[in-house]
Amino acid sequence: MTNASKYFAILIAVFLICSTSSCTKEKNCDQSLISAAKISMFRGDTAMSFDKVSIVGWNNDSILLDTVNNVHSFSLPLSPFQDSCAFLLQIGPYVEILSFKYTHDLQFISEECGFASSFTITKFEPASTFIDSFDILDPVVNISETENIKIYL
Repeated sequence: MTNASKYFAILIAVFLICSTSSCTKEKNCDQSLISAAKISMFRGDTAMSFDKVSIVGWNNDSILLDTVNNVHSFSLPLSPFQDSCAFLLQIGPYVEILSFKYTHDLQFISEECGFASSFTITKFEPASTFIDSFDILDPVVNISETENIKIYL
């Protein structure tokens, strides 16, 4: 084998080794990047489940729940393209409009996942047709499972 052949064989081997391995292993994002306000329903201090619950985005066509039974809590996705949004909440024959005002930021999650939206609720306003009161437990809405709002019926 000539020197040129050996040099070429070594070059090919180095190329194959470098092309099949890298400094970091490719990882997949293994978590949800959807930021949604988590809301639970109470009567007094008792968590309550309700039947015939429907939730529709106000001024858009999104149906989040369509006459679902045994609902104790739900999540509402806030829009990163606006600073406010509203939802129509229906429980049986009762209808309520839930309005949000908020600020929006991007939160770095990881190299694999990139960025996710983070919102800070500045105002939550139900139309008060059947909601007695509410508590904003955590105004920061992000990808965590933290409960944001309790509504009392």
